[in-house]
Amino acid sequence: MFEWIDAAGDAVMGGVIGVMGLVGLVDEAPSRYPLDAMMAGFTEECQLSGALEALWTSAVNGEALVLPDLGEHYFGDIQVRQDEEFREIRVPVEGEWMGHSVDHFALFAGNDNGIAVLSVRFDPTDTEVAATFAPLAQASAAKLDTDPENYTEVSTAFVSEGGLSQYYCDFST
Repeated sequence: MFEWIDAAGDAVMGGVIGVMGLVGLVDEAPSRYPLDAMMAGFTEECQLSGALEALWTSAVNGEALVLPDLGEHYFGDIQVRQDEEFREIRVPVEGEWMGHSVDHFALFAGNDNGIAVLSVRFDPTDTEVAATFAPLAQASAAKLDTDPENYTEVSTAFVSEGGLSQYYCDFST
């Protein structure tokens, strides 16, 4: 009977928040999700933060995505492409990492064969991304190559070809 109260209340609350944002009382949400905390360690020998590991594990296991705090409005629905050897799971995101726009995560999960790759794909219009990430990938790869505890031979690289720029870590066994 009073359903209109709920809708009217939502409209009033939205207007109040909008006005508060105009006068500086409420911080406006960023246009892109800040991924720096989630990606912490990824460029240092492919370390995974808890948030990145949770996202990866939930996506690969076909569960509801475990998103980082306040990330629900920035992450899209996953897309899965089944290949004979692996599944490619794309997680769209309107994100920013180290000042560069991230388009999506690409997760590769093998079909009982040990393939495990996590790739961060950047906005194809960002022409400066290589200057930031190529040196980081080279330094991380050099450390991984000489790490005596890198038993599974984890590898990393930054690749930019065919309009696609990506930083990836290959955890395949």
